[in-house]
Amino acid sequence: KLPIVWITPSGLLISQKYVKLTSITLSTKVLGKTKRILVKSPIKEKINKIKQVNAFIPNFVHSMDGSHVALLIKEILSKEKNINILTVHDCFATNANDVYIL
Repeated sequence: KLPIVWITPSGLLISQKYVKLTSITLSTKVLGKTKRILVKSPIKEKINKIKQVNAFIPNFVHSMDGSHVALLIKEILSKEKNINILTVHDCFATNANDVYIL
């Protein structure tokens, strides 16, 4: 009944807390047409165990990918290098002239 908490290698504290939701449907008329929206709100302190379990591995892996990017950029900056870096998830790219630095 507690959130899952971990610290990434770059020092970011992560707290994963998926809670159970209750929902209500609101209806209104706009220009003679009925419009409905679904509004969800958390049920106080009720952890959604299934979502917690299903989301942990992807969230953990994404946090490690993000940490890797942060540490890579920190290392490049510590060497007083200024290069263009493109990152998408766990892939890195730079200009051809800067590949040796990356």
